[in-house]
Amino acid sequence: MRKSILTPFLAATLLLTGCSSDKNDALALLESDDVESVYCSDTISASGLAGNTVRSAGSNTANEPAANTAKKIVKTGDLTIKGEDILAIKKGIDSLTKKMNGVYSREDYRKWSWGTEYNLTIRIPSQNFDLFMNAVDGTGYTLTQKIIESTDHTSAYLDAESRKKTKDAIAERYRALLKQCHSIDDILRVQSRLDKIQEDAEAEAKRMLSIDDAVAYSTIKVCIETNEKRTSSEDDDSIADSFKAGWQLAKNTVYLLIKLWPFWIVAGVVFYFIRKRRKVQKADK
Repeated sequence: MRKSILTPFLAATLLLTGCSSDKNDALALLESDDVESVYCSDTISASGLAGNTVRSAGSNTANEPAANTAKKIVKTGDLTIKGEDILAIKKGIDSLTKKMNGVYSREDYRKWSWGTEYNLTIRIPSQNFDLFMNAVDGTGYTLTQKIIESTDHTSAYLDAESRKKTKDAIAERYRALLKQCHSIDDILRVQSRLDKIQEDAEAEAKRMLSIDDAVAYSTIKVCIETNEKRTSSEDDDSIADSFKAGWQLAKNTVYLLIKLWPFWIVAGVVFYFIRKRRKVQKADK
């Protein structure tokens, strides 16, 4: 009878000891402040954390683009158009943007002494990018600048995706470890690291979404300017304005000096006593 009672007790004791040992080995890794160096090496195989091998974001295998991975090409355009009637040109761009299913993310109108201009930032589906650029080029507007840039973000996307997968795998191990913790101190330490890893994983996910958005919608900046130039009368007006500004500055300076009259009285009294004292000193010599 005694033997039957002790056998389950000993088995439970050995089991708890083994779990505690694995947990302590895993918790010992928590003492490191550099999470990436501990958990994002080429392989992660620590007791209680990594039952499976996790490839790091920095490994060669993770950085090799998969054969079926779509290229993450981001296209941007920059156009400068000049014309006499910029309102008519603006309406044309409005119509073209709507036709291409684009939207304005920024619309800026400015009026200068020498003319007016529109600065437009358009977000357009990437499949319509070339159609939009060619359509503007064929409208008959005076196109003074046309810049097209294509940037390959495939490598950056794959890096972010690999890092996210690694961090997700690490977070899963932390969740399993959290279930084994019983003391408040161990729970707080594991939860703190888990929160940090989850935050990093979310940052990588946002980076991927940002690249996907830039790939799906291209950005085109359009500047519409008038052909107006400064005339001689406008130059004369600017010279006259300069003289007016100088005269106003002189008047403001005089007003300021008058407002400081208490300072001038105090300065005069101090100067008088200093000068008087020097005369007395010279007389004594």
